[in-house]
Amino acid sequence: VVRESGGGRPRVRAVDGEDKEARRQAILDAAERLFAERHELANVADVAEAAGLAKGTVYLYFQTKEEMYLALHLRHEEVFFTALIERLQGEAPFRFEDIHALARRHMIDDPTHMALGACCIGFAPNAVPAEAAANFQSRLVGWLLTAGAGLERHLPRLAPGEGVRLLKHSYALMIGLHSLRHE
Repeated sequence: VVRESGGGRPRVRAVDGEDKEARRQAILDAAERLFAERHELANVADVAEAAGLAKGTVYLYFQTKEEMYLALHLRHEEVFFTALIERLQGEAPFRFEDIHALARRHMIDDPTHMALGACCIGFAPNAVPAEAAANFQSRLVGWLLTAGAGLERHLPRLAPGEGVRLLKHSYALMIGLHSLRHE
């Protein structure tokens, strides 16, 4: 950690990977708190203030507010898919009640997950830098393929590829219903 001096209070600059990741997560935590309060995307200045950082520091981690919120949505998806994949890798039978409980805990009952997903789906095509969009897409596809294969293993009536299709359609339905409920 390096101390920066300037006209105001001394600031601590993250210099190693661990410090940078902690700073990045603090920014996402602040963005999530503001989203939960306002039910809309906060601007970068407000997120910086909530995180106790300079606005320019936030821009070192995220080029746009949409990129920041897509990263937050990715964090939510990672929590859900980690729990789902872990459950699917077990030998215990997997039933509808299992996926329902996971979706309820990680998506439906979470105060920001579905609303954030609906916002991210509505981003303008170039609102997120290409590298960030590709990272989101790549990680999501990996989780979908792993979880889809797990569903097909537990639910033999599903043909190859149908596990992924089921997950994608289920999510689209949940986002659509959430959006209708909150119009």
